Amino acid sequence: MDKIHFIANSRIPTQRAHGLHIIKMCEAFSDAGADVELILPKRVNELNDDPFEYYKSKKNFRIRKIFTIDWMSSSEPRPPFFSFLQSATFALSAFFYILGRRGGIIYFRYDRWLMIALMLFLGKRNIVCEAHFLLEGWEKRMLLKCSSIVVITEAAKKIYQDSLDFDDAVILAPDGVSLEDFSVSWDKTAIRQKLGLPKKKIVMYTGYFYAWKGIDDLILAASYFDPDTELVLVGGADEDTARIRGIIDEKRIHGITIIKHKPYAEIALYQHAADCLVVTGIPEREKVPSITSPLKLFEYMASGNPIVASDIASFRDILTDGHNALLANSGDPKALAEKIKEALDNPKKAEALARQARKDVERYTWKSRAKNILSLVRAREAMLSVLYIYAGRRKQFVRSYKEGTMADTQLLGMNHMRFHGVRASFLETRASHFLRKISFHLSQLPLLLAMRNYDVAFIGGHVLLVFLAKSVFRMKKPKIVLFNTFFSNALTRNRNRLYGYILRSAIASADIVVCLSSAQKQFLESEGFNHSRIRFVPLGVDANFFKPCVKKSSHEEFIFSMGKDIGRDYKTLVQAAKNLHYKVRIIAAGRNFKHIPSIPENIKVLYDIPQVDTLKFYCDSDFVVVPTIPDGRAGDSDCSGQTVFMEAMASGKAVIATRREYMYDYVENGMEALIVDPEDPEALRSTMQSFLDDPARARRIGESARKKIEGYFSTREFSRKLSEIFKEVSEKNNE
Repeated sequence: MDKIHFIANSRIPTQRAHGLHIIKMCEAFSDAGADVELILPKRVNELNDDPFEYYKSKKNFRIRKIFTIDWMSSSEPRPPFFSFLQSATFALSAFFYILGRRGGIIYFRYDRWLMIALMLFLGKRNIVCEAHFLLEGWEKRMLLKCSSIVVITEAAKKIYQDSLDFDDAVILAPDGVSLEDFSVSWDKTAIRQKLGLPKKKIVMYTGYFYAWKGIDDLILAASYFDPDTELVLVGGADEDTARIRGIIDEKRIHGITIIKHKPYAEIALYQHAADCLVVTGIPEREKVPSITSPLKLFEYMASGNPIVASDIASFRDILTDGHNALLANSGDPKALAEKIKEALDNPKKAEALARQARKDVERYTWKSRAKNILSLVRAREAMLSVLYIYAGRRKQFVRSYKEGTMADTQLLGMNHMRFHGVRASFLETRASHFLRKISFHLSQLPLLLAMRNYDVAFIGGHVLLVFLAKSVFRMKKPKIVLFNTFFSNALTRNRNRLYGYILRSAIASADIVVCLSSAQKQFLESEGFNHSRIRFVPLGVDANFFKPCVKKSSHEEFIFSMGKDIGRDYKTLVQAAKNLHYKVRIIAAGRNFKHIPSIPENIKVLYDIPQVDTLKFYCDSDFVVVPTIPDGRAGDSDCSGQTVFMEAMASGKAVIATRREYMYDYVENGMEALIVDPEDPEALRSTMQSFLDDPARARRIGESARKKIEGYFSTREFSRKLSEIFKEVSEKNNE
């Protein structure tokens, strides 16, 4: 049985809607099979009613009140200092209370100080936060560290999920209703007599009269009502009621009745007595959608009466114009009045809308909401957590990928892991960025402690971090999967050096080493490393970003080459192309041409080209050349040229490449690419000429290359294979 520690810094009972939300969710969680304890502050409260009776709730969960400093009653204005004192002392009390209770889900509605206390000191626990408002800055960053985040609208889910990169931590759970509480069998006439309501057509609004809820539009809409129609407003604090009366008096609006706040147990009677129920919202600002989703909306749907609502995104999540409600342009009182008149003047249509709303709201009960949240929280808790520690910075990569200006290849499958049941994320800190300026090897040391919160760490390049974690500090968690892009060359160059010792220790202590070629795997095995821990996983490329396109006839014809690592051999390409009498376009780094004295006129070298702009080079080129220096001589990657080699294949282009061992894991020579000997300008020139002489052959090879990428070497396929390794490592951890 799940234990849920539901923490709420609230007076319970309260006239405000959040009190109902809290009690009903605790009741529903308990109905879903959880052992629920509601943790509240000991506060001054003029409402002395029993919470279970006030909210018509079962007594199937416990209420625990803990210490807080609170010198203000609910009717008194709270100076900022006293508000801070109350919130801070409750957060501190809640922290120590939870600290002594192991396990279980810590569940709370957002509160700034409670968030600080829980996330800073109990971040390893399963913490779930309901966030009903949009947070920014440090509060948003801290919220995103929760195990799960519950929101009530699609707009809020999108905003927070976009900030979370690729971890599906945001749970969309619209608010709910207890249908049995709103199943009223009384006749409308009898209810109106009991409640003393006017003998007119009644348009009703229940709840607080906050301006941000758009109620001002409803007040102004009443000026367009027929004389036989009365607007009845139920609820509102004294200060809000005074503001509303000021508008009514100023505009000289008649036909409005204001009734003071009523307990939850009586609200169903008032709503049932109405002829039309209205819920309003303010116009949405540009790029800042409304995320309000009032409880009254679901109560209205359960009431059996027609609904008129403002046409805003969060209401459209639940309501559809002409299907289960009538929607009016927000910010337009006259349009609102016209929709209300339509509902009042068309009884059959109003009845059909109300009937459909009552049917639709059956999906939005507190019970179903609690079950949905609990099942998703359980599923996330059971998911494997993997921390990606990249060799380079990735925040900008992620941002560019989301904007559609960069491929996901360099993310190494992180963005696809959620589809394979893995929670993958990455961390970048200011300390890491500062240390990178001093030394690449020091840059990720700040993550040494943070990585212990994950089941698996997938580490690329940072062998010092692995050495310290496993050989020095003997950390049992996380398991380490080491990504091999340069170990063959690095071990060969540093056999008798300190770095060589650290590298060997890191490889030996890693739980699994992932190689991008079978040649790398064989080399490590020949060096005496445990073969069962060395795995070959073919690299994947973003086949959605790089894909075949139709070349425009007006574009120039050229051969394309690209790459900036020091394993590139542009000297051989220049020698091969200078007498070719055909244009060549190269995207490279300045260092690649530092020792090439002159460049022929038919060759143009470009620098600092954004990745999105490379697409047109792939598209417009006749074919692609990937020239590299021989295996064993590169001072950088073991698989130099691999990414461009595969991008070209994904783009449907034929590739001519210098022979390197990794290529034979990805293509068959003559089928998906042509492979030539290294540092042989004549062989390269004649092979390029063969494509120029027979463009149909180049097209066939390019088509075969694309099919190979689609079938075996996409980033989605790479992530699938990698996720299996993560799960395997984790299972060994649990044996």
